[in-house]
Amino acid sequence: MSSNNVIRQPGFVIKGSQTTTRVKQSVLIDVPTTTQEALILKTTDDSSTKNLFEVQDSTDTVMASIGASGKALFQNFTDSTTGFQILDKDGGTPIFNVDTTNERVGIGNNAPAVSLEVGDATGEEIIRVSSGANSNAILSANSFSSTGNPLTQYIVAGGNNWATGVDNADSDKYKISFHITDLGTN
Repeated sequence: MSSNNVIRQPGFVIKGSQTTTRVKQSVLIDVPTTTQEALILKTTDDSSTKNLFEVQDSTDTVMASIGASGKALFQNFTDSTTGFQILDKDGGTPIFNVDTTNERVGIGNNAPAVSLEVGDATGEEIIRVSSGANSNAILSANSFSSTGNPLTQYIVAGGNNWATGVDNADSDKYKISFHITDLGTN
């Protein structure tokens, strides 16, 4: 077999090589420019230290890869509030949105305001914690600071806000409060 196979199609060029002892193939697809220097796809051999699939920019920086162990990497060239999205067929509000500018994730929300924001415009149940018939269903709020308070807050737009949680400063008592800042005082 030839060590330099080239397939040319309108708009792109595929270059590759094969060996006869074992099926290994390396494929390059060059961006159709006059210099053809921007590598957009590269597959490597089956070594566990190399990626099975890579997307690189024109400076050979890996922008996306799938490693031999199954590890996946996606990295934006520049940060963006819509850095990575999963859309439905009509392309409306993203089902999943990663904001790499502010390091936030939105599910059913195209502009998450906090680290993880889940939104649903239907008025239906948004998050369900469930278990098997013989197991506990656990929803956990953790404070990773010895002086922090694990809390849940209930907010009604234009209405009253309520908070429940453990007041670490008051012997770890469980309290209910009218506002999150007044835990245990109302």
